[in-house]
Amino acid sequence: MKRKHRLLATLVAALLASCASHAVKMYGGSQLDESRVAIVRPASGYRLPVLDEQPGVLIVRVDGVELQPADRDSHCAVELLPGRHTLGVATVITIDGRRVSFEAPVPLDCCCEAGAQYSVSCRVSPGPTPDQPIVRFWMEDASGRT
Repeated sequence: MKRKHRLLATLVAALLASCASHAVKMYGGSQLDESRVAIVRPASGYRLPVLDEQPGVLIVRVDGVELQPADRDSHCAVELLPGRHTLGVATVITIDGRRVSFEAPVPLDCCCEAGAQYSVSCRVSPGPTPDQPIVRFWMEDASGRT
């Protein structure tokens, strides 16, 4: 049984490492050099019992094209041509001790520059009721400019 757990852990680690090291190409044609495209990375989340939770971001779609579930669920970055794009972003958070997924993606309009790297983050605030939090998404470049 331990061998199965070790194998599963190795496969999960390899999948996460592969997404950390590459971006999903979201344009037609041949692969372009990083200086000619924009890379958009979803912020990864974490949960620390004392400091609460920082929700991670899922990039669900780009310009109406759905990401493959494995790429979406492993928080892969996307590689885009320069210009205007609409990202569909979502998050998963803990509410009253249970994981809640916001599956309906929120549209996030952006204008990307060639050679730039961006990060999409989110913040969850209390809403009118405990099960209706307010979720805000934003994108910033490597310099912190939104």
